[in-house]
Amino acid sequence: MTLWVEEIFCDLFGIMLIGPCYTYAFIEAYDLSVVLDSSGAILDEMVPRLLQFYDTYPSFIFRLQQQSNFLRGLPWWARINQNPSRSASLLKAMQGISMETHVEGNYTQGANIRVLEAILPDIRQAIGIAFNGVDDGFAEFSQLNSTVQDYLANGVVPSTLNLPNGDKPEDTKAVTASPLVLLNSGVEFYLTRIDELMGSIKGQDLNSYQERLHWIRRLEEWVAKAIEDQSLGMEEVDGDSVEVGDPATPQA
Repeated sequence: MTLWVEEIFCDLFGIMLIGPCYTYAFIEAYDLSVVLDSSGAILDEMVPRLLQFYDTYPSFIFRLQQQSNFLRGLPWWARINQNPSRSASLLKAMQGISMETHVEGNYTQGANIRVLEAILPDIRQAIGIAFNGVDDGFAEFSQLNSTVQDYLANGVVPSTLNLPNGDKPEDTKAVTASPLVLLNSGVEFYLTRIDELMGSIKGQDLNSYQERLHWIRRLEEWVAKAIEDQSLGMEEVDGDSVEVGDPATPQA
């Protein structure tokens, strides 16, 4: 039981730390979208094999449901609600699985699952205490997401973003996006716009697994490169990160 509680706490901690990209990665890692039909509805026959609770962690479906419930209370849910991907549809569909379904799918663990259900509010409260006063990054994401995605759509590494800063087209300011923004914008682009990227490149077959995998990996490389570029511009001083100049620029 203690390990179950720890697992749920860590899932919610991951969401608070890096946003919904944690949950999207969770769905991808365990191929959970297979429980949906072509219209985005849950296939009842697919759910039972994912309901099993283990000694060290709850079922994948239970964990995903708690992540979905948690995200519904965060500003990020508005983005998920607008996301047309299967992964977002799966998060929305999690509300349709009752606690009785989890209990019935784990006959010998039913009583323990009920105890875990009673503890869930305390887990969420502990997360709230741990992140009290911590910026969730959503405001920055809302400001920079469209620009990051436009860069990715054009195959440009979004290390530095040029944002409008005046009435003239040439009036811009250079800003950097945090790793949290880059990760969430990158995942959202992967889920919703990879076809657009491939369609803009002559000769690409959207139905080719190998070609899709190639551009997905390139997308991952662009996001990783932007995060790496940002980290190279920071150094630790007495335990705090401070911005440093361009390594190629001589220092006084």
